Amino acid sequence: MQVDNEEEIWGMCSSGRGQIQISLSYCTRRRALLVTIHRAMNLLPMDSNGFSDPFVKLALVEDATDNHRQQRFLDYSTARATAKKLRKAAGRNSQSTSIKRKTLNPEWNEEFVFATRLTELMKLTLCLSVWDKDFGKSNDYLGTTSYY
Repeated sequence: MQVDNEEEIWGMCSSGRGQIQISLSYCTRRRALLVTIHRAMNLLPMDSNGFSDPFVKLALVEDATDNHRQQRFLDYSTARATAKKLRKAAGRNSQSTSIKRKTLNPEWNEEFVFATRLTELMKLTLCLSVWDKDFGKSNDYLGTTSYY
């Protein structure tokens, strides 16, 4: 695939809750932000078997308050409130990776496309949250980070 005027940024965010590796690029031809979720490492075990069933939620949102922008890594209660707010704000700009079962070091290598003009992208925040899938229960929060 040939992409014109694409700038790729690799990043790795970490906290005491693990690390996530992603890449970001903007494709002017497609007028889209391309987000690749590569992998996560050293996630917390949330299940009784000593593993987690992780997945990543991605949301491209306009409503990013100054307080949210200042907090790259959110505590649990703030993250739950932020996740709830993101579900409302994101609408169709919300996507998820597949669930990787019984692992603390999942590999996704999944690409997501968010259609947006470059001029609008500067006003948006990409929020990522990592969760442990619990079937029949509420999912467990693992971590959150934002890119703006």
